[in-house]
Amino acid sequence: MVALAASVALGAGSVVAVASTAAAAPGDTQTFTLPFESTGVTSIGSTGWAVGSDGTNSSISRISPEGAVASVTVPGFAQSIAAGPDGNVWVPIRTRNEILRIDPNLNVTTFSDGLPANLGMVSITAGPDGAMWFSAFQSSQIGKITTAGAVTLYSTDGLQPRTIAAGPSGSNVLYFGATGSELGRITTAGTVSKVQSANGVTITNFPVAAGDGTWFVLVAGIDALARVAGSNSLLNAAANQNSDDFTGSTTAVNGGFWVSAGSNNKVIRYDKDGTFIEEYAVAGPSSLHQSAADGSLWINAGGNTVVKMNVAVVPVSTEAPSITPTEGIVPGSTLTVSNGTWNFADGATYAYFWQQCANSDPATCGPLAGAVLQTYTVAATDIGKYVRGCVLPTTPSGPAAAAACSAPVAMGSTAPPPNPTPNPPTPATGETASIGNGVIMELDAPSKQKRGKKAWYEVAFTATDVQGSVVFEFSKGSRTKTKTVAIQDGIAEYRWKTPRKWRKGRTTVTATFVPSAGSPYTAAEVLDRVRIR
Repeated sequence: MVALAASVALGAGSVVAVASTAAAAPGDTQTFTLPFESTGVTSIGSTGWAVGSDGTNSSISRISPEGAVASVTVPGFAQSIAAGPDGNVWVPIRTRNEILRIDPNLNVTTFSDGLPANLGMVSITAGPDGAMWFSAFQSSQIGKITTAGAVTLYSTDGLQPRTIAAGPSGSNVLYFGATGSELGRITTAGTVSKVQSANGVTITNFPVAAGDGTWFVLVAGIDALARVAGSNSLLNAAANQNSDDFTGSTTAVNGGFWVSAGSNNKVIRYDKDGTFIEEYAVAGPSSLHQSAADGSLWINAGGNTVVKMNVAVVPVSTEAPSITPTEGIVPGSTLTVSNGTWNFADGATYAYFWQQCANSDPATCGPLAGAVLQTYTVAATDIGKYVRGCVLPTTPSGPAAAAACSAPVAMGSTAPPPNPTPNPPTPATGETASIGNGVIMELDAPSKQKRGKKAWYEVAFTATDVQGSVVFEFSKGSRTKTKTVAIQDGIAEYRWKTPRKWRKGRTTVTATFVPSAGSPYTAAEVLDRVRIR
């Protein structure tokens, strides 16, 4: 399952298509200069971070959303940087056997205990266990450092590790490139195994998680891309888009993965199955990182420069706006609509509009002329009807594809009653159920999940015109967790993080389909059980 947000507003809200407005064009870039030659990039929120080096000293640079660059210089050669779960960035110093933790104010903490000489640290990444993991090329080891600075080293069984990256969301593994034809894999418990690639491959490198799989680069004359399949095999290589030199990779926040093609002067995005999606020109790209906050692609672009590229990731609604107050409304009352919750909306500006509705069905709503503020004053002509507020964020990448709207709210005591509540669904008997008219809903749940970890739960319908919502319910004994998710394109999905104190054993997962008003489909339930460990 691809771990990306659907373009929906949750609960009783809805989305409204709007005309596009002018914004930065996809592929547009901003260029920033570092004190030394750039060697690595990452981001925290919409703030970019970059490391550079002249071989003797290194710079760690913070690039604000407004484009201001601030740097600190440290001794030694660094070629990798990664954001940690603690809100800091982490940098291994290859020539000094030190790992640096840099806070948002550029204060540096140095860790050297547990780091012997001649490690040759070349790459660092955040692991699925809350620690930072690094590759030591020279000593053929993978290391782990906690956010408190405790270090553990693991032998790689003879592999000389290169770039390291966490595996798919929900897994407890990391992958690392290596000299030779094998890709390395290590669990968070430190168990190392190998994935064999094709004959003639001299290096495996740049592993990257995409959906539920992991891709990596095969270096063999003309570079290629391959996907891990099982414990010791490869599955269908992606087309290389006329590129012969892949120099970096990163997970795409809106699905799939990016690779940089250094000598071909471009960056390329593929979907999780390796199908080409798009590419953009940029001079000499190497390492790259996409911000989950605003969708910007940060790229090492040769020399002392890094670039921030707009790749058309616009805000996506994950929770509908809401109106306050909802009771005691009379002519002259002031309503306020919240912004709701959005992905990729850091630094957004918000536009608003209001609609009057005949009843609680959003299909009966139409615009209220001149109502374009976050607040709305109720008119006498609204009494006996419903009103809703709509929100549209815009970032430098452009506006959201659709505005998100609140649920319609009754105006005054004479408002008509809401739409009738649909009949309750037939109790669930398994993972599939009919919702009428030949359409089936199916629950896809993991067989097991660790406490404190996240996993995806999905309900898929065999028709894409199904409108409404799905209520996910997780129950174990007397404890219950529920979440309502809107359906888009025949799918509703929810990523549940099991509470650390949730009881172990079988948890019942029930998914209830609630059709929208006037839907030709009927309510239904499906269920499954997942073993919580």
